[in-house]
This record gives sequence, structure tokens and C-alpha cells, in this order.
Amino acid sequence: MIAQLLAERLDRLKGLKVVAVAQTAAAGIQACVEHRPDLLLLDLNLPDGPGTRVAEALQLLNPAARLIVISALAHTFLCPEHLEPMLLAVVDKTGSCDDLLDEISVLLPTPNPSAARAEAILDERLQSLSPRQRQILQRIGQGASSRDVALELGVSLETVNTHRRQIAARLGIRGAALVRFAVLHADVL
Repeated sequence: MIAQLLAERLDRLKGLKVVAVAQTAAAGIQACVEHRPDLLLLDLNLPDGPGTRVAEALQLLNPAARLIVISALAHTFLCPEHLEPMLLAVVDKTGSCDDLLDEISVLLPTPNPSAARAEAILDERLQSLSPRQRQILQRIGQGASSRDVALELGVSLETVNTHRRQIAARLGIRGAALVRFAVLHADVL
């Protein structure tokens, strides 16, 4: 029911067309075969197996496709390395439907009425980062690896990775999307 409601609301966004809603990994894979979507919104926990199977199938069918993971466990999700190139973000689904739509809207390539509100939410989250987290995010945006940042700051790699997980949780974005965000905002951090 929630997936159908979300699909109906997403279908109203300008420039976005929902082509399928699937409740299982098998149905998701079949939908990918039939439609070869450019964007996949994916819940990780499906009744017949991990949602990552759907993403893997789409990656083979449409290598340019993008992925937004929607999960109640967004803060603990670690993207498999082979799926990172397609990952735009990991979004927490435990909030309201409007909050979820706002977060997804930020990631969409086409302008929509709630994009300004979503950008404001992301800016507010950016302001909530500690000075050290902002410093680490800035260095990531400048192309430094976590190992490089650890050496520069004189801290352990695990400390940098912990900060990186906290940054991702506060911003609501992970993996490649976090790096893209850092690159785009490195000059204002």
C-alpha cells in the first residue's frame, strides 16, 4: 500500500514517469526486463530476497540506470562496491511521505515544485554537521580518499570512516551521491 501511494505521488512530479511497482525481487527483476528504467527506487527488504538482486539485474540491462535505496535501516546500509556507480542516495523511509518525496525530489534531474524546499532541507542538514565533519566532507569533495584524510588530520582511518557514516546519516545520502554532494559543496564547507 505504501509503495503504491509513493508511486502515485512520484508519478505527479514533472519529468518523472513511474513504469512499474513491484512487491518482490522476482517482480522487480521482471519489471526491469520489461521497462529498463533509468531510475530504480528500491527497498532492500523484499519478501523473496534482498532488493540488491533487482539492482544487479537492472545494472546488467541498463548500465546507465541510477538507484535510490529506500530503507528503514538507511543509516546502516553499506552499498556493495559493484553497485556504487549507480547509487544516487540512500533515503530513510521512516519519516513522513512528504519528507521522503522531498528527499527524492532533490535527487531528480528535472525541476519540480518541491525542489526548493528539498534543497533548503539539505542545506539545513549541512549546517548541522560539526566543524570536523565539514572539514572531512570538504576534503572528500576535493578528491581526498578516507585514508588521505586520516593521514592529513592525524587520526585513524576508522575515525574518518565513522565521521563519514555520521555525515551520510545526517545528510541522508550515501556512497557516490555523498561524494557528488561533497564535490558540489566543497567551496562552501
